[in-house]
Amino acid sequence: MIVGGNEETRLLLRGLLRLYHYRVEGEVPRAELLRPSGTSGADRVLILVVDGRQEEWPAELALACERQPGARPLMIAHAGSATFEARARSAGVRGILYRPFGIRDLISTVEAVGRGEERFGPSLPQR
Repeated sequence: MIVGGNEETRLLLRGLLRLYHYRVEGEVPRAELLRPSGTSGADRVLILVVDGRQEEWPAELALACERQPGARPLMIAHAGSATFEARARSAGVRGILYRPFGIRDLISTVEAVGRGEERFGPSLPQR
């Protein structure tokens, strides 16, 4: 499931994930549009795209996780800080990808988060 970002970003992410044989259950611009999921599975990944809404992501993440129970959250953001990463970790985020990133980074991070691993980059782009 992909939540947030603009339509082009969601389309690109969906296409790349499908290219690497991942099933994308859907995508929505905001978590409030998510339908509650009855689907479970330990390897489900919820991708939250944080685009210029840095202050809104905690509420978006909480609602998305409530509606997609069991999914492991992965955030995509333009920039971060140690505080941002700490807040994300405490909110249950299993990984963060900072833009720009390579296709291999996206796929390896989705795979790691799907396996239950945490994937936070060693260096953070500063805002």
